[in-house]
Amino acid sequence: MMLSRKRQRELINQVYGTGGRFSRELRRMYRTANRQIKGEISSFVDSGANWSGKPSKDDIQEALDELAQFSEDVQPLTNYYASSLLLGHPKNGDVVTVHVATPIIKIADRMQGMVNYLGNHVPNAVHHVSREQHQATPELHRIPFNYDVMLQRSVSQSVTQRSQISNDINRDIQQTISRVRDVCKQASQDTDAHHDYAKDVDRILTGKDGHGGASAKAQTIMRTQSCRELSSSRIDDMKARGVTQYRFISLEAQNTCVECAEMDGNVYDVDDAQEGVNLPPMHLNCQCTIEPVENTDTDDLPTLDEMMDNPDLFE
Repeated sequence: MMLSRKRQRELINQVYGTGGRFSRELRRMYRTANRQIKGEISSFVDSGANWSGKPSKDDIQEALDELAQFSEDVQPLTNYYASSLLLGHPKNGDVVTVHVATPIIKIADRMQGMVNYLGNHVPNAVHHVSREQHQATPELHRIPFNYDVMLQRSVSQSVTQRSQISNDINRDIQQTISRVRDVCKQASQDTDAHHDYAKDVDRILTGKDGHGGASAKAQTIMRTQSCRELSSSRIDDMKARGVTQYRFISLEAQNTCVECAEMDGNVYDVDDAQEGVNLPPMHLNCQCTIEPVENTDTDDLPTLDEMMDNPDLFE
């Protein structure tokens, strides 16, 4: 038996609701970072310091202290910027780069925490709801005695998948910092008083209209990851319970894409589940889901061989 409609709605709302809260938090963080970075650029330009000049030891230490506040999840980023201060001949530009990078690395650190949270919270929510359904209808929604053991078989694959997401986050953040750094460098060396570098920063971080840029991309990552964790956790639950098929359910909304709408109601084998082919997310920002198909749902349907042997079925 599949989850009751009530439990299924509660599960979907819980997971996608968390993804929505994360998206709003990231939007606020990017707005804050935007203000801080503009302030850093303005201060550096007003100071008249030379980009290639030699910074003081105190300035270098202050920048290193800023980088030391973050978790190991963003260590590739912090190590990269720390190396520019510790190796070779550091410049004023290296110090100010750390100052403009810090608010963005903070966002990366928070995103890594969000991914880790979803990786723990969503599977636990799915398994909890499945056990609740078993307690309510033990004869219909069966859970084997080795349910937990069966679930553990899928852990390593999920960890590998999250590792790739973690790498993607750090890569995107690195690219964003590089673009902001270039704006900062140009602003410090340019004599064009009419150029609005604040708008350049806006376009990079939040987009021209405030709803794009790196902020929009970060929000897309979290919405998509919420969908990914829900689908993979439900597939794991089905495999552990011996369910062999699932039904694709598209999001019933005006912005539902044609591809997902056409797949709505289609039934696929659990063993053939593949993200982007027959398993959500089918695309970035996908909010579709799946539900198990129990044997009783298809017992009354003829097999392909039966249809070929009985032409009358087509009449």
